[in-house]
This record gives sequence, C-alpha cells and structure tokens, in this order.
Amino acid sequence: DIPKGFILPDAADRQITEAYRRTSGDVVTIGWHVKATVRQAFDYGRYPLDQQDVRLRLWPSDLDQRVTLVPDLDAYRIIHPLSRFGLEQGFTMPGWQVERTQFTTLPRERNTTFGVTDADAANELYFNIVLNRAILEPVFVNLLPLAVSGFMVFALLLVVKESTRSNVVQILAAYSALFFVVIL
Repeated sequence: DIPKGFILPDAADRQITEAYRRTSGDVVTIGWHVKATVRQAFDYGRYPLDQQDVRLRLWPSDLDQRVTLVPDLDAYRIIHPLSRFGLEQGFTMPGWQVERTQFTTLPRERNTTFGVTDADAANELYFNIVLNRAILEPVFVNLLPLAVSGFMVFALLLVVKESTRSNVVQILAAYSALFFVVIL
C-alpha cells in the first residue's frame, strides 16, 4: 500500500529512474539510477586544511505515511566508513580526497507538517560523504606564483650592480617574460 520511491528535497535538478526491480519471497528490491545537482553551504574557515561533509538527504515519496527509509546494508561486501561504500570504485573529485562515507538517520528537520498530521513521525535518511581537501593543489596554485615572484626579486637584487641600476625596469621586464614562459 506504500508507494515506492523517494524524494531528494535539496536537489535543484534531479533525474530519478527505476533501474531494476527484483522480488525474492516477500522482499522487493528496487534499484534506482539517480542524477542530481545538490547545492550545499560549506564552511571554508579552515581553508586549505578544511573538511567538508556532503549530505544527500532522502525523504519517502509519500509524506502521508509513517515510512522510514533504510539502506540495504546486506548489499555491501564491506560496511566500514573507510571502505567508501556507496561510491563507485574509481570515484574522484578534483582537489578532494574521500575520507569516509556513511548512512545516518536523523529526526526530520521541518518547520511545517505540510498539512499532514504524522509528517514528523519518521526519520530522514542521509548519505554522507566526508571530504578532505588535497593540500598540494592549493599550495601549488596559491603559493608557487608568490615563491617564484619572490625568487625573481631576490635574484634581481643579487644581479643588479650600481652601474646598471637605471636598467632595473628592463631587467624586471625580462624576468617577467621568463616567468610567463615558464608558466606556459
């Protein structure tokens, strides 16, 4: 009697299609293909040493029923947060390292009942991906140009003699051109 499916309330753009349906005795297992754009606010106060928690929130498709969504943990070979279960084998995010994944259930955080009296009776299911920033990328992107510029100025001070101080602008232009050639 309960409609099958779920809602991604935080998704701005979503495509949810049924991938397969298998029946084994009294158990019906439905697999879904999900493609969604989820917007979340992150705290960058500890950049570049920050850690972010990407949370995918799931609601049952019928808010009128007392339904609690439960992940099929028997489908995973290893159920450990560090095993990155729930993600594809080669999953990557440029600039980030996946630390762990986990399912959590929390009480619904709604400030309305949507006109349904039992709307807050069940919990929400979250799939969390905890990410650590790859520290080398921000170091090279932000600090390397500063280090090269500092080295150029230091080398300019070492090379320039009293007799050639009037040509400092020309020497600096040559170093700048060399710097951009090295970058390219």
